[in-house]
Amino acid sequence: MDNLLSPSRPTQLQNATAAGADPLRRCNGVPVVEEAEIRGHWLAAEIKRSWINR
Repeated sequence: MDNLLSPSRPTQLQNATAAGADPLRRCNGVPVVEEAEIRGHWLAAEIKRSWINR
């Protein structure tokens, strides 16, 4: 049986977390900070903005 949670195999959550860690990346051509604002995620937008301004 294949162990899906083995340390050598990243999970989807790990991949999503790594992709979301870059506040300057774009998703479908839209900066993730702007997308967070559009979707009403004001706290996420503020956190990403503070990372950019550091």
